Amino acid sequence: MLWQKTLGILLILGGRKIFWLFVGVFGFLSGFELASYLFSHSSIWLAFSVSLAAGAIGVFLAIFFQKIAVVTGGFLGGGYLSLMASQQFMHFHQAPLLIFFLGGLIGALLILSVFDWALIIISSLAGSLLLSQNQIFSREVNNLIFLFSALAGIIVQSCCLPRARMKQKNEKI
Repeated sequence: MLWQKTLGILLILGGRKIFWLFVGVFGFLSGFELASYLFSHSSIWLAFSVSLAAGAIGVFLAIFFQKIAVVTGGFLGGGYLSLMASQQFMHFHQAPLLIFFLGGLIGALLILSVFDWALIIISSLAGSLLLSQNQIFSREVNNLIFLFSALAGIIVQSCCLPRARMKQKNEKI
């Protein structure tokens, strides 16, 4: 899907700078996965409506309640990333809610402890996952797309970090 690839590229290149988009995208994607799982026999429009509401709530939180949005974004990003990675790379489809919850917990804790770097890494990985979910290429090619786009995102976003903040954080260590 073109929108999925576009969001993936935006997250890879600017997930840290456009934080509200990061939270909104993962509210939408997590809402869609959760609604598809919970309402599997219902209309696709119900899942889409739930995901739109979750994305809108994410954007609202990111704009007006940044601290809550930081934790929420980390949780949703980590949860979505772990769920999709377990399905794409390990073909593990058991206990999706547990995988989502554990990945979300790790993502939230990472975001809280090292905000800039966690946001860069999670948004780059998640954007790369969106970009590499392609039915045209083989799994090996998709894995290479994932790896190289994630590395590119981490490099591009880390180059955009203010030098003073990086120096200040390095002095604390």
